[in-house]
Amino acid sequence: MLSLSMVRGDGEGNGCRELGEVLSSDKVPSLQNLWLEWHIDSSLQAFTEGLGVGSLSPHLIVDLSLVPVIFEDNEGLTTAAVRAVAALIRERKVPGLWKMEVADFNRVGEAAYDLGAALTGGGGRVGVPVVSLQSFEELDFGLKLESETGLVSALFRGVASGRGSLPSLHTISVPDFFPSDVPAAHPLSECITKGKFPRLRNLDAYIRREGMHLALCSLHAKSLRSLTVSGKLRPLRSLELPSGPPDNDDATAAFCQALSAEKLLELRCLKLGRVNDAVLKKMVKAWGDVTPPPLEKLDLSGTAVGDEGVLALIGLAGAGRVPLLGDVRVGKSLSSSMQTVLKNFFQCTL
Repeated sequence: MLSLSMVRGDGEGNGCRELGEVLSSDKVPSLQNLWLEWHIDSSLQAFTEGLGVGSLSPHLIVDLSLVPVIFEDNEGLTTAAVRAVAALIRERKVPGLWKMEVADFNRVGEAAYDLGAALTGGGGRVGVPVVSLQSFEELDFGLKLESETGLVSALFRGVASGRGSLPSLHTISVPDFFPSDVPAAHPLSECITKGKFPRLRNLDAYIRREGMHLALCSLHAKSLRSLTVSGKLRPLRSLELPSGPPDNDDATAAFCQALSAEKLLELRCLKLGRVNDAVLKKMVKAWGDVTPPPLEKLDLSGTAVGDEGVLALIGLAGAGRVPLLGDVRVGKSLSSSMQTVLKNFFQCTL
C-alpha cells in the first residue's frame, strides 16, 4: 500500500485509538502517503492518542485537515481534540507532516495557540533541544473565516512563541482574512520578523487596508523595517497587495525600503490595488533613493493611476532604475496619448 486516504465524520471514536496505534507501530511499512480529513471531536482525540503510542515514520508524508463540527456544543471536547493534535506535533510523533489545513472552528480558545506553538517547538520541556519539522511546507486556513474567532491570530502567536522555526514552509494561504486581518496582522508580521518562515515564497492573504496599516504603518513601520533588514523574505518572487501601499510619506518610504533589491532579490511580479497618481509618484521618489527590486511585471490594472503617475514611472525607467521591467498593466484612467508613450518604454503594456 503506497497511499491511504481517510475521512472521519462525527463519532464517539470507536476503533479510532486502535487505528492510530496500528499506524504508529509501522505495521504498514510500504505506506508512503497519508491524507487525513478529521472532524474536531472525541474521535480525533482518540485517534491522536493512538498515534502517540508509537510514532509515524519520518518517510511517511502526512496531509492533515482539521474540520469543525458545525453544531458542537461541548467546547471542552473540541479544545481537548485540538490540544491532543498539538501534543502529537510537539512531541514530533508526525515527523513527516507536510501540509496542515485548519478551518474556522469557533470553540478552540487558546488551543489554537498551542497548535501554533507545537509547530515551532513551543510548550515543550525546558532544556530539550527543538527538532524542526523539516517536511512541513504548507499551512492553509481552508474555509472562509466568517466571524472573529481569533483562530488566525492565536495560531500565529503560538508559532511566534516557539524556539524553533519551520525551515521548509513555503506557502501560507488565508483565502479570506475578514474580519480577522487586523488582530492577526501583527503576529503574522512577528513570525516573519523572527525568521519562523525562512523559505516563505507564497503568502496568499487578502488583507484589508486596516490590516495593512496595522502591519506596515504607525507603530508597526519599525517592525517592517526590522523584518526586511533581516532579509527573511528574500526568496519572494510574486507579491500582490489588493489594498495597496500606505498613502502617507513616512509609511510609503518604509514600504519602498522594504521593496528594494537589497531585501527582495527575487521579486519579479508586483500587483498593487488602490493606487493613485500621488501614491505612485511617492513610490517612484522613494525608489530614487533605494534600488527597486528586479521587477519584470508591474500590475496596476485595478487602480486609478493616470497620466501623472505613469510619467513618473517612465522617468524611473528612463533613469535605468528598473531595467528588467517590460510588462506594465494600467487601468482605464490613462489617456490614449499616454498609452502610446507607455508602450514605447515597455514591451508588454495593457
